[in-house]
Amino acid sequence: KEMTPVELKKYGMEELEMQREHLNLINTVSPNAVPNFDVMSGAIIWSDETTPQTPTKVIWALRLLFSYRTKLMREESCRYGEAWVYCQTLFPNWIGFLPERRIYTSEVQEEYRRGYTSMKWCIRDK
Repeated sequence: KEMTPVELKKYGMEELEMQREHLNLINTVSPNAVPNFDVMSGAIIWSDETTPQTPTKVIWALRLLFSYRTKLMREESCRYGEAWVYCQTLFPNWIGFLPERRIYTSEVQEEYRRGYTSMKWCIRDK
C-alpha cells in the first residue's frame, strides 16, 4: 500500500520528501558517532544522522523514523512501518537505515535506559 499525500502530511513526511537529496548525502558513518536518547521522540539517535545544515523541520520529521527504529530494536510494536519503508525509497543511502543502527547493543540499551529513566523522572507527577 502506497502512502497518500494526506498521510505524508499527517506524519510530516513532506519535509522529508523535499530534503530527500540532503538526507541521501548523509551516508558516511562518523567514527565518533555516539547514540543518544532523544526526549522528543523517546528514541535513540546517532550524532551523525543529521548535519548542521539539516533543516529543523526535517529533524522534527525524522523523529518518527527514530521512534520506529528504536521500537524495532526493542522488539516493540509500532504503527509507522509504512512510513519507514516509504522513506527508505526516498533516501535509501541515509545512514539511519543502516542495519547496524537497528541492533540493540549493550551501549544502546544503556543509553536508552538512562535517557528513558531521566525523561520519566522529569515528567512524573509531583
